[in-house]
Amino acid sequence: MRTYYRLLVISFILSLLAGIVFFIFYGSVIISLIGNVQDFSNQIQENAPPDPEAILRLFFNPALIISGAIAGIASLTNRIIGIILIAGNKTMQEGERVLWILGFILMNIVTNIVFLALKNTRNLVTSSTPQDQGIA
Repeated sequence: MRTYYRLLVISFILSLLAGIVFFIFYGSVIISLIGNVQDFSNQIQENAPPDPEAILRLFFNPALIISGAIAGIASLTNRIIGIILIAGNKTMQEGERVLWILGFILMNIVTNIVFLALKNTRNLVTSSTPQDQGIA
């Protein structure tokens, strides 16, 4: 279970960083689109349609797609590992386990922060194998 916990922390940090990078690139795309509104309106006034390729090139640039894909994959991995950790914890009551799983599904970032803060005090990461318990 400790390996899953390490993967949870790594995927959480990776999803946060990739999400921040994604929103920075997304903000620059929106600012570029706002900056190009004058060009698009000039083209419309000249009875020439705006170039759809230029608009799509703004939205589908490689940095935006790659950072979004990394953020999505890391977030999905984070949710799955969090659910595995909670479902494998036999010391927790069923109702509490259901609430943690719903938290990982619906509010991933908030649940991860709470999970990382309460890991030691609530014994959320249990040792289930002899290697994890230090026996072997």
